[in-house]
Amino acid sequence: YQHKAVFLDKKYNFMISSVKEGFNLKEGVFYQKNGEKIAVVRNAGRSGFLRPINNFGYGRQFNRIKYIVYILKKIFYTNASKLKNIAKLRLQG
Repeated sequence: YQHKAVFLDKKYNFMISSVKEGFNLKEGVFYQKNGEKIAVVRNAGRSGFLRPINNFGYGRQFNRIKYIVYILKKIFYTNASKLKNIAKLRLQG
């Protein structure tokens, strides 16, 4: 708190639905597109229904993507930034 904030690399705060680059899932482990293992994956969602990963955990038997939820959240996050920019333009002019 006495020093300036240092931003962590996204591999330490990774939300699968909000990243533009995508990811790979092999044997229950998440990887960036460049093959680097992702250290911290967040299964964000207010309720279990909205979380894009089933059986969230670490290991081969864990982490199954709920593709419908994943795709809908991906569409939402992609368009949310566009809507935010439109709202800014309307407020300015």
